[in-house]
Amino acid sequence: VAKLLVKRCETENIPSFTDYLKADYKISLIGAIDFTYSNGMPSNPTSLHYTGGHNQYIEAIRAVGDILNSYDSDKKYPFYGFGGIPEFMGATEVSHCFPLNGNPENAEIVGVDGILETYNENVRKVKFLGPTNFAPVIKQAKEQVIAHQKIDPKMYYILLILTDGEIHDMQETIDQIAEISKNNIPLSIIVIGVGD
Repeated sequence: VAKLLVKRCETENIPSFTDYLKADYKISLIGAIDFTYSNGMPSNPTSLHYTGGHNQYIEAIRAVGDILNSYDSDKKYPFYGFGGIPEFMGATEVSHCFPLNGNPENAEIVGVDGILETYNENVRKVKFLGPTNFAPVIKQAKEQVIAHQKIDPKMYYILLILTDGEIHDMQETIDQIAEISKNNIPLSIIVIGVGD
């Protein structure tokens, strides 16, 4: 006969997204766009970033942005790029997290139309490289959420990552997500695959 003796037991309540909504949290969107070489050069009609008209990134930003825009409290969105050299910022090395608007002090862009306008303005000024690393963008979002919680503790964040490729920093990405979960940081991550 075996015995099981429990000396101590703890339960931990991990809130879900709906728990935050029920508690009247406001929603805020943070975005990130993949500028790695695998997307193809923007001047090429087969590029996912093709600048000769609508492309798949524009379609994804518009589709998701229009949905989340209804729930976002201030209609201002920090948006980042990763996997390229943001030459419009004077950079000469690849960055895995740069503000799409070129302002490191405030990456917010007003409205979905503003995001699309800023994207269209700067996509030609990014040198596409790689690899596809998510961890720096997730870390940036996590730090933004932690800092903003001191100002407005009733805010829930959604990080939208638009990408065409596989993750090259999987363990670092897992570590960032685990830290967000362990510390009950009010942040969800949505990854949208663009292209085939």
